[in-house]
Amino acid sequence: MKKAFTMIELLVVMVVGAILSAVAVSKIHTSELIDAARSIANDIRYTKILALGDDAYDGTNGYHNKYYRFTIASNKIYKISKTEYNTKGSTPVLAKYAEDFLNPDKRICDFENNENCATRTAILKIKKYNITFTPTTPTTTPASGLTPTDTIIFNELGEPLNFNQNPSGFKIEISKGSDIACIYVEKYSGFVHIDKAACK
Repeated sequence: MKKAFTMIELLVVMVVGAILSAVAVSKIHTSELIDAARSIANDIRYTKILALGDDAYDGTNGYHNKYYRFTIASNKIYKISKTEYNTKGSTPVLAKYAEDFLNPDKRICDFENNENCATRTAILKIKKYNITFTPTTPTTTPASGLTPTDTIIFNELGEPLNFNQNPSGFKIEISKGSDIACIYVEKYSGFVHIDKAACK
């Protein structure tokens, strides 16, 4: 009867253990970044759902300005909003921020340290992640002076549009050190997915 392990068996166990440990450490190291990417991707999907349920078309000029949009502000805090108009429908009144689907008492808004805003909207700033936001269809700077590459607009069909309101796909690259994840929003369909391995 065998009563002891051979040196080769011990070495095999040590090598397998080292590999499993390396994989586990790698998963732990990148989990916060992936969690942030998933949270943002879910909120982009939420924006699309809101747009589908809120038919902005009413036959008036400028109805497309009422579309729901997902915007990452310069301070790295994001929001989901739409423009509300006065009773005559011609003068913009204020930005309406979407309710947080996890907590209806909160809003998906980009005000820092505001008790009314969901805390996750500041995840990019809190974790000091780098962010690169790229529409696949080029845009030009609009008259308002807002950055044309920081917003995904969804029309009443759930189609993603760039800031010039042309159909476009989007790539949102999130990184910190050597860790990287990319969120893709596909042109026309608005399908949102995350690539954890590589950003194309």
